[in-house]
Amino acid sequence: MAIRFCLKNKGCSFPAVTIDKDIFINIKKEFRNHPSSEYVDIIKDGEYLCTSYNDSNADTILNHILSLQSSSNVRSFFSSKTITIYSLNELSFEFYNLCRMSGAAVHLKGPLWSEIVAVSTNIQNIKPDYELFSEGNPGFSLKDFWHLRNVFPKSQFSFIEDVYQQYNATGRLYNGSMLKDEDVFQWLSHRINNRIPSMVARLGNTESIIATESVKGMISLYWKGWLTKSSGFYSNNLDYDCDKYANLTIEAIKNCDMHLCHFESSIPLINQYSKQDSVIAPWYSLFIEKRNRVWLSLLAGKNILIISSINNLIRRQLSTQSRLLPKCNIQYYTCPETYFQSQRHFDSWFKEYEMVKQEISLYKFDIAIIAAGAYGYPLSSFIKDQGGIAIELCSGLYPIFMIKNKTQSIIPLISKQYNDTWISSHDCDCNNIDVEKGAYWY
Repeated sequence: MAIRFCLKNKGCSFPAVTIDKDIFINIKKEFRNHPSSEYVDIIKDGEYLCTSYNDSNADTILNHILSLQSSSNVRSFFSSKTITIYSLNELSFEFYNLCRMSGAAVHLKGPLWSEIVAVSTNIQNIKPDYELFSEGNPGFSLKDFWHLRNVFPKSQFSFIEDVYQQYNATGRLYNGSMLKDEDVFQWLSHRINNRIPSMVARLGNTESIIATESVKGMISLYWKGWLTKSSGFYSNNLDYDCDKYANLTIEAIKNCDMHLCHFESSIPLINQYSKQDSVIAPWYSLFIEKRNRVWLSLLAGKNILIISSINNLIRRQLSTQSRLLPKCNIQYYTCPETYFQSQRHFDSWFKEYEMVKQEISLYKFDIAIIAAGAYGYPLSSFIKDQGGIAIELCSGLYPIFMIKNKTQSIIPLISKQYNDTWISSHDCDCNNIDVEKGAYWY
């Protein structure tokens, strides 16, 4: 099982190992000894350092990297090249070993490398412009990988290309360049200050795969099930309605002005369907750190509608943390969480969606900030068509208002900000463990 590292709050009672040269071997032993555990804590000098979790889908790639290390012509792969590896996991660690064996100059970026290997380069805790989050991540950022593709002979390193090309058959990344944080602010400032109807949205992984499979002619039962369990979609005729939802998603892609990118599965769709003048920005650039949230100052004096299922928590935070937003008029629309049957009002998601649109049309607002599961992406397009500005942040809404959830607690760029002003997302009477293993509750 390939192992990944992530920072996590201290205090969780997981199996633990001491960091040393056999760290990955010891982690594997702990997972075998505790088969029901999803995490293993890593400690150094008796102090909690980080957490590791299983990534069994990456084992094929790991085995390939290990086989390349024993290859007699390994030096021809990277000799005289400069390689930068951003994230630390078992794949990137063994890839680092392969690069060093090949005579490459290796630059390591990230907070955990110095704890595993002694390197002469200056290790800095920096965020890559756009980090790869797919299974089988060998530690490259997306933009850097394609500069290196000729380093790897196709016959020897096609497995790495496959990790990327499964999301983009043309072998390209986004057609447009990724905006930097300061450019994101300027773009939003122009749109908001001039009241230009706009759609700023992140296309989700599930929605991307549903749309991609629909275009190819068949949506798998697995992803139909995942759409209903994780996103809130439901229907008595999934075969027909999932294709209908895929078409709705594609039409929204065509209407989107700023694509907030995160999932590799969205790349080919955005490249194929986005309009010519749309721009691309990292999803994280709108909420990860305080310096990335400067766009919130643009909300001053505006009529804001927050569309989410966690409005009670947001109200609570705004009542005690008044500096989270500038002075503005805030309204709330609580979106139904229809992955729970108890919150379904009709026999079809589309009827529910029409109800949501009609109810939102009754509000007067300048900007909508949205986190609404399967409703969010098409709803953003609808709001733009109605003359408004829609900013769909999905779960990025949580850190903006300093609200924790389980998924983000293992993302270092978010969890390192936790302090006493952050609150836990509420539990509910429904069985939330069925929704991505309770990912949105903490």
